[in-house]
Amino acid sequence: MDILGVIKGRRSIRKFEKRSVPPESLEKLVEAAIWAPSSHSSEPCEFIVTATPGGVAELARLSHAKFIEGAPVIITLVVRTDTGSKSPIMDGSAAAMNLLLEAHALGLGCCWISAHPWETKLRHALNIPDDCRVIGSFAVGFPAESPLGARRTSPQEATHEERYRREHV
Repeated sequence: MDILGVIKGRRSIRKFEKRSVPPESLEKLVEAAIWAPSSHSSEPCEFIVTATPGGVAELARLSHAKFIEGAPVIITLVVRTDTGSKSPIMDGSAAAMNLLLEAHALGLGCCWISAHPWETKLRHALNIPDDCRVIGSFAVGFPAESPLGARRTSPQEATHEERYRREHV
């Protein structure tokens, strides 16, 4: 599948089959994420994989996204702020997108869950140190739903030549 096909086919999945994700698939997700570009090649990303039913249930209890209780795996992505990166949030966001795309390419479903408003609880539960920023958590599993594609803005509608030209309201 070409990369544009993977990008267009990816959807946020919130319902998962009751089967485990193979360890080699989880390793591929992390590998895809760490191959994202990073400022000054700082590679600030680290991953906390929660794959036990008790661990997933605890995160679901703490989270605003209750659907994650149905996911077999939750991957939390953090970026260290002591690696020399000038833009760790951008680095982490690039890694997150790679993770989402690899999940889709592997036939897995995935949904990015914002760290807000549960970041303090998440930090405590996962022992995340103060020198790390939380990019988000990702519910991962085999999809039990097939959301329809959404309409997207056309490239022509989103592109400005030379200067920004949208009429201000």
